[in-house]
Amino acid sequence: TDDDGDGLADCNDPDCAADPNCQAPPSGFTFIASDETADYSVDTGVGSFSATLSVSEDASASGYPNDTQGFSLGLSHDPSLLAVDTFTEGTVISALNGGTGPDFIDINNFADGVTVGCVYSFSNSAFIAFAAPTAIGAVSYDTVPGGLIGNNVGTTTGLNWSDALGTPPVVNILVVNGQAQPAAFDNGFITLEPAIGGFLRGDFNV
Repeated sequence: TDDDGDGLADCNDPDCAADPNCQAPPSGFTFIASDETADYSVDTGVGSFSATLSVSEDASASGYPNDTQGFSLGLSHDPSLLAVDTFTEGTVISALNGGTGPDFIDINNFADGVTVGCVYSFSNSAFIAFAAPTAIGAVSYDTVPGGLIGNNVGTTTGLNWSDALGTPPVVNILVVNGQAQPAAFDNGFITLEPAIGGFLRGDFNV
């Protein structure tokens, strides 16, 4: 489009270079799920852990660091081994709007994953830039006893970013200048270990 009629397409036109709608869309966001190691009881199959979800933006991205206005995400897991307990907002989210938190956040737990949708401010007055990897929340998980009872060896499983959770499916994006920006994925690797002597770390009192 050549809105000012000077023969230059707007996004190649220096006259509109300062207009966010004319700039090339930013890229370089990554959703990161942490790697974790957790104990479980061989006798009961019971264990638990928490994984941190973070966002980073590559310094080479156009407009870096970009002010994001919201996000949606989906993170899947193996339902034979894990079950979602809760999603807890990160400090950067709960501190929005003077500490009252985001104007909208929707959390949904499924047998095989969790989805989160968040709008920082309906009046477009709150933003988050991810110049460094920043935690946006944490998901706590319980192990599924039937998948681990009697397993004295341990196993591994993944926390994998997914665009297929929910109806309709929730996609993994961040919002910049009102436009959805897809994110790259850094999946989490979970190591489940049998508790030594049948005791979990949390069973000990100092």
